[in-house]
Amino acid sequence: MADDLGKEWIGCYGADDIKTPNLDALAKGGMKFHKAYSMPQCTPSRATLLTGKYPWRNGFVNHWDVPRWGVGYFDWKKKENTTFARLMKGIGYTTFAAGKWQINDFRIEPQAMKHHGFDDWAMWTGYESGNKPSGQRYQDAYINTPDGSQTYEGKFGPEVYTEHLIGFMKEHREDPMCLYFPMALPHTPFVATPDEPEARGSLDRHKAMVRYLDQMVGRLITALDDLGLRERTIVIFTTDNGSTRGLVGTQDGRKVSGGKALESETGVCAPFIVNCPGLVPAGVESNALTDFTDLLPTFVDLGGGKVPNDLTVDGVSIAPVILGEATDSGREWIMALGYGPATLDENGVRGRSDYASRVIRDQKFKVWVDEGREIKRLHDLEADPLEKENLIESEQAEHLTALKKFQSVVDKTPEKDARPKYEPRAPNQWDRKFKANAKTPKARPEKKPKSPSQSGNPVLPAEDGSYLLEAKTAKVYGKRLHYNSDKRNNLAAWTEAGEYPEWSLEEVKAGEYEVEITYGTVAANAFSIESGKAKLPGKTEITGNMSKYEAHQVGRIQLSAGDIKLSIQPAKGMKEAFMNLRSLNLKPVR
Repeated sequence: MADDLGKEWIGCYGADDIKTPNLDALAKGGMKFHKAYSMPQCTPSRATLLTGKYPWRNGFVNHWDVPRWGVGYFDWKKKENTTFARLMKGIGYTTFAAGKWQINDFRIEPQAMKHHGFDDWAMWTGYESGNKPSGQRYQDAYINTPDGSQTYEGKFGPEVYTEHLIGFMKEHREDPMCLYFPMALPHTPFVATPDEPEARGSLDRHKAMVRYLDQMVGRLITALDDLGLRERTIVIFTTDNGSTRGLVGTQDGRKVSGGKALESETGVCAPFIVNCPGLVPAGVESNALTDFTDLLPTFVDLGGGKVPNDLTVDGVSIAPVILGEATDSGREWIMALGYGPATLDENGVRGRSDYASRVIRDQKFKVWVDEGREIKRLHDLEADPLEKENLIESEQAEHLTALKKFQSVVDKTPEKDARPKYEPRAPNQWDRKFKANAKTPKARPEKKPKSPSQSGNPVLPAEDGSYLLEAKTAKVYGKRLHYNSDKRNNLAAWTEAGEYPEWSLEEVKAGEYEVEITYGTVAANAFSIESGKAKLPGKTEITGNMSKYEAHQVGRIQLSAGDIKLSIQPAKGMKEAFMNLRSLNLKPVR
């Protein structure tokens, strides 16, 4: 499983800007899926893959960087957190993991991987707050094994993870094996690789990292061949979410922006390739629906076992599809949810809202569901793969039938998402602290969703240091400017220059940030983005109408360290309405 890699960077999925011969060979000699969903971001994807449960059931509905933020963790003592590795061990498989884990803290849980069902491992620890060497996943990587954590001086992390994995295969070549490789590549920071040490700039380094990832895949396939394991090893390749925001690739002649932490198809419709000569049919392009909840039951099924009756999973086995025994997975819909950092209350880690927004799709249609459990967007993905035309107001029978179907799915999900399940432990000095005076998500009334407060909520950084400033988290200054919590999900009625939204950003690292704004407007108006003495001027670009939202790059702004305020200030003399605002995205310049 790659880390932050969309289809627009894989040759067999139409990437024009890069060559990935080893991944392409896997697809040509196996099965390539077109309708496979990951979750929108790191932790939700990993917890879903490991447990076979959607984030609303396993509790990891937002990203939570355990070694960095502490408090909560992926607790093996809770049955709800049973992993596929534990089940595979139960049916006779030896297990190994390498790469990135990040949902336990090895300083205080040194045997976490063993408890979660892995016989051996070589994992980057994740950044452990206060332990500077642990921030290195690439050069001089800081890696945990059963012998403890250490810096592999002079070593490139992805090389180390791959070597450990191949070493385990050699040692256990006579045993049934279940091998999990959540790769570090090509997640930020963008770095030069051993093969391309002269790579400079984010885009060139990203490409170098993807090529190196492809090379590691080739090394693993060669090792399987050399060990005589190739024809009895099913290889699955996928990714945890879309590419880093701000990266732009070309796919089938069309520019595609990175979709990490977005619920668009670029964020959640993941590359998914399955290969095993003689077992998995070659050259197959599959439109079977599948998502990450299906992986656990599929692994167990392929291994000859059964998921215990007393263990709840949301997915189904797609083994019949993989083995060429069926063309359809039997799934009527798939789902993706979970992005942005989780938050804290007096009881520990919880989701940012009681009900996380989510997307659900079937073979043709897709809906976007907001935090009030209301469907706010409907798209025909066959006719509109870029999701530009919202059919929510359509009276066509086909569209009404689709909405009714998806509403039935929504109605069957709990009104409140689960919280991460873990036994509280003694506090550590690096634990993130709950601020009693901070705004916390409020319970939703039984009948009608409560609109998010216009007084604002603090925004925490994502794992890569970026900030997603949504309309619903802004503090609003003005009589007319307001937040719409319904299907529109925007700041609207912005007609006065003296009215503005302001966001509270926490834990900001000083430096330059790229600014992207998503809005709809019918007029070109000047504005500035301001934080302290920093000011970034900009001008809106007409999108066609106030409800046609587009993302536009504004430029770079220098931000101070710590907890800061940031606002959008319209210039005087606005023409017509300023904009309907969805969000700002701030990405640190590396």
